[in-house]
Amino acid sequence: MATTTRVYTPLPGTSSVRLLFIEAGGFTDMIHVRLQVFPDLVACPPFNALSYTWGDPDPSEIISCNGVDIRIRKNLADALRRFRAPVNGYRAPRKLQTGWLSDIKDRLQWKVSGSGRPAWADFAQEDEQESFGHSQVALWADALCINQDDLAEKSVQVRLMRRIYQQADSVLIWLGANGKGVDDALWLIARTLRNTRRELGNWRKCDLDDLDQQLLGDWALNDIGFPSRYGSYSYLWKGLCSFYNRPWFCRVWIYQEVILARKCEVFAGSYRIEWLAITQAARWSIKWGLIHLPGILYDCSEGLSNAATLGRHTRLGKIKPLGFLLSHTAFFQASNPLDKVFALLGLAEEYQETLETLPSALETDYRREHTQLYRDVTRYLIERDQSLCILSFNQADANSQDSTLSKGPRKIPSWVQLFNSPRTHRSLGSYGSMYQASSNIPVEIGSSKTEDVLVLAGLTCGVVRSYTAVLSKAESPTASVKRVFDFYNSTSVKDHLSAFALTFTNEHHGTTLPEPQKLAMATFLAVAHDIHFMWLDDPRRVKKYTPDFGRLTDSIAARMAKRRLFITENGYTGLGPANLRQGDMVVVLFGGKVPYILRQQEGHHVLVGETYTLGLSSGEAIELMKRGQLEKRRFEIR
Repeated sequence: MATTTRVYTPLPGTSSVRLLFIEAGGFTDMIHVRLQVFPDLVACPPFNALSYTWGDPDPSEIISCNGVDIRIRKNLADALRRFRAPVNGYRAPRKLQTGWLSDIKDRLQWKVSGSGRPAWADFAQEDEQESFGHSQVALWADALCINQDDLAEKSVQVRLMRRIYQQADSVLIWLGANGKGVDDALWLIARTLRNTRRELGNWRKCDLDDLDQQLLGDWALNDIGFPSRYGSYSYLWKGLCSFYNRPWFCRVWIYQEVILARKCEVFAGSYRIEWLAITQAARWSIKWGLIHLPGILYDCSEGLSNAATLGRHTRLGKIKPLGFLLSHTAFFQASNPLDKVFALLGLAEEYQETLETLPSALETDYRREHTQLYRDVTRYLIERDQSLCILSFNQADANSQDSTLSKGPRKIPSWVQLFNSPRTHRSLGSYGSMYQASSNIPVEIGSSKTEDVLVLAGLTCGVVRSYTAVLSKAESPTASVKRVFDFYNSTSVKDHLSAFALTFTNEHHGTTLPEPQKLAMATFLAVAHDIHFMWLDDPRRVKKYTPDFGRLTDSIAARMAKRRLFITENGYTGLGPANLRQGDMVVVLFGGKVPYILRQQEGHHVLVGETYTLGLSSGEAIELMKRGQLEKRRFEIR
């Protein structure tokens, strides 16, 4: 195989790019491409930009690039094959499904559309090979257009990617060559769009934020035109789940690539799909609660949520603060930990100025250690925003022996946010939260001898006395609720039922709970009083009193996942991080939306995580300070 020096020549400037020209060919022919350097992006001819996942190194495929044989990953080769122009107008034949199962699906699709066309024909087409009207297709694809072995070039090109995706005629989203189950997914997507049209009008123009949050039970699926998740139609739900589970939906780079695009087109197997249909269907599914139903879309919740986030951000506007972007892409992933930050800079407000004025914390350099980048970005956002919202990004796992996390021989400070760590639950006090624990008092940062130490001012409000075990998503919702009640019954809290209710009916995640959930909670509490907690021994006895009981327990279990309920020595109750311990401190730090848990160690503190604490999330501690009942102090956090 050839070395990169035989394929790549140095780019002449910081605005220079390479474009990939794909030669026409039959579907099974070897792929031939040509890389051409353009001294400035503005001088490029019309081109499309590819949005895709690199995939595994093996299997790979040999292609010819500038007359030299090179090996590329199979997913990219499949995309190039799909997008190259056909030879002499020949197109690969469409693969038709056969058999009784296909006939059933076709009849279902025709019934929905009311014609001989598939129900999804309004927003999707099927064909084996694209044609963009040229014998040579011009494309920008990072794996080939950037010399990946040259870290200096890679750093410069990443800064240019914002302009590349803005200038591209279209962004081609490649979900992979496997088309299995796509037609099943499209059938259900068509159903969601039909319901959207019925509720809000034209699904291409409506904003699903205008749709009230619903609580959907399995009993209601048929009522809104969906097949059961069980029996002969379960394959439809599996197809939809498989569609949103494709790796592309969890890749952090897509956030910039899609939002900056003039136009997006989606390709999966032999299907070409309208991007807006995918995002609107995801948003509708979340609004109606399908994402929370086991056996429906629960198993693809990350991909579905990410698609909905992309759709919503597109409507909110392209440019946002970096902290907002980091928070909203917490469930996106990157193979290179540096890319969790670098992939978002093209959309960040801080990055819209000239590159010469950028702070060193945001320098795009692939020679940096990701731990240093995360530390610098965390501190930069605290100082710039005068807020501690970024500290709600991630929390240590329940299995951590300490909240100071170790990475190799060097310990990472507990306050540094690990942007590449998997998010297990949504934060309480991040950007957009309506909590005001510190009453909008700006952050106070003290001086420190090292960049690894963060000195913050705040108030000590309590010390953890006892707490529950960590609640897991694998645990039944009823068992989760029973554990909460058992915990409150074992404490000296005077009105433990009211405390329980307030903990779960006040603003969760900083947003007001939907009225149906408040009604379910109120109904439940009334029943709980009437039957004197006898439901703890036999929850089935409660269901005959209220059909909302199941929804309530699902809601409570979702709130408790990966958290502990705790009580302090002075009577505060709340939800804390999974690695909470007895003796930990509940503090309100200036600039924080919510209280935090700190753990005192020899000469310093470590940050355990955020907390929702009843009676401390709306500025009450600040009022106590003003009355002289609490005293401001500084915390040296390492």
